[in-house]
Amino acid sequence: MNVVECNVKPNLFFQPSFSLFKEITLNYFKLIKKISRITYDYLFFPYPSYKYIPLSLIYSLKTPIIYDPFISLYETFVYDQKSIKINSVKSKFVYSYEKFFMKIPNIILTDTNTHKLYYKKFFNLRHLKFNTIYLGSDNTVFYPLKYEKPKHKFIVGFIGTYIPAQGIKYIFDSAKILEDFKEIQFEIVGGQPGNSYYQKMLEYFKFKKLRNVNLIPRNLQESVRLHISRSDILLGIFGNSIKTNLAIPNKVFESIAMKKATITSNTPAIREVFKNEENILLCKIADGRSLAESIIKLYEDDKLREKIAKNSFLLFNKRFTPEKIGYQLLDILNSKLK
Repeated sequence: MNVVECNVKPNLFFQPSFSLFKEITLNYFKLIKKISRITYDYLFFPYPSYKYIPLSLIYSLKTPIIYDPFISLYETFVYDQKSIKINSVKSKFVYSYEKFFMKIPNIILTDTNTHKLYYKKFFNLRHLKFNTIYLGSDNTVFYPLKYEKPKHKFIVGFIGTYIPAQGIKYIFDSAKILEDFKEIQFEIVGGQPGNSYYQKMLEYFKFKKLRNVNLIPRNLQESVRLHISRSDILLGIFGNSIKTNLAIPNKVFESIAMKKATITSNTPAIREVFKNEENILLCKIADGRSLAESIIKLYEDDKLREKIAKNSFLLFNKRFTPEKIGYQLLDILNSKLK
């Protein structure tokens, strides 16, 4: 199978406006020009192509369309980030937009079975062709590395953008609880300067007067990989949101690809793949104390930590490498689009 990339530079932030409409219109003409030069069997719209999925209306009669929304726009902006008010004109537009254009593709891909069920129920799309393919990770980038970490330090690592679903607040709460454990140090990589929720969490960080947390700006992918390798354990997501329950975040797959024990919230999505204390350690959702107790468990129990790291790495290689995921997609194409 040959894959031909055909795109225009995207603006990742979707907020209904005249400037967005103008951008989409101009990019449509660019995409149509590019696509018209290509002979293809399938047309695949991956994330973040939600602004351009209407383009598939032109081609859907002659070519099978595959769409991977990855996240729900409505859930993200209305429920998670709360940047659009419920029942507002914008929220109704986003809901209608998503629902209408999910009816066009021949196949819709979701990252978990839980997410698939959410789409079907929330948008009343029970008859559509949803298929689950887990995110996985690129094992040519994320793989076990040797790294000389600081002596007499137990590094608890986290990488993220500080969105509500990640639950930075609860990570800070757990750090405060663990302040008396001098060896335990938190390294939090990421954040989006200018983002209101990021600024709110920085204020919360100052309020908690945390001495055992190091906030590190996110730079290159290489720095992310080195950060994972120097951490003793990695953290997943802990926010009290719909999105937390629906997804297995890429940070979890990246961590297990590098053979690291990981702690994350006990959610329906995570239980589709992982088993507690077998290949992951689960804690209560939105609960800093539960997270702190889980960190202590891995800090004090070397054998459990090594067992989880080893088993999660085996699981990754068995199911979540690009090769494994590629074969899953081929199976879906062969079975669903005959």
